Amino acid sequence: MKFSREDVLAGAFRVYMKVGYDTTTVSHVQRELRASRGAIYRFFTNMDEVFHAVVEEYISKPFRSLIEQKGTGINLRDLIDSVVEKQESLDDFAAQLGVTREQYLDYLLLVLQAAKHEPDFVAREQQFRNEIIQILEKAMQVSVKENQIRSDIAHKPIAAVFADLLLASMRNADFGINVQENLLAVYDLIKK
Repeated sequence: MKFSREDVLAGAFRVYMKVGYDTTTVSHVQRELRASRGAIYRFFTNMDEVFHAVVEEYISKPFRSLIEQKGTGINLRDLIDSVVEKQESLDDFAAQLGVTREQYLDYLLLVLQAAKHEPDFVAREQQFRNEIIQILEKAMQVSVKENQIRSDIAHKPIAAVFADLLLASMRNADFGINVQENLLAVYDLIKK
C-alpha cells in the first residue's frame, strides 16, 4: 500500500499522542501505519523532521486558521464573532470525533513537548501572537472609525489582552471556558 505524507503525519500524530515525544521511534510509527520504514523515510529523513512536521500540521496550523483575517477593513466585533464561530466549529468537530478530556490533555502535553524540543517553536508562537496583536490593532482602528469603540484607549495593550484570551481559548478547548463571554467582556470595556 502506498502512503502519502499526510498518512505518515497522521500516524505519527496518533503515536505522539499515545506515547509522547521522548518514547516515539520510527518503529512505533511504522507499526501504527503497518508500513515499512521506507514509507516513512520517503518523506522524512529522521524523526526530528517528522516531529517538526507534526507540530506544524497539528499545532501551529490549526491555531493560525482560527485568526485568519477575513480581508482588510474588518472591525473588532466582527473579528471576535468570526474567531468564536471558528472555535465553536472546531469544538463541535472534536465532540463529533469523541475527543475526551484525557486526549485533549495529551494534546496539550504534545504542545509542551514541542516547546521543549523544537528550537524555534516558542519564537514562532511569539511571532504568531504578535501577528494576532497586529490584526486586532487594525480591527480596533476600523472600529474607532466606525465609532464602535472609544478612541481614547491605547490599542496595543488591549489588543494584547484580546490576543492572550484568544490563544488561551485555542489551547483550552471547550471545558467550561466561555470564549465569547470573555472576549465580549473586554470588548464591553472599550465600546462606546
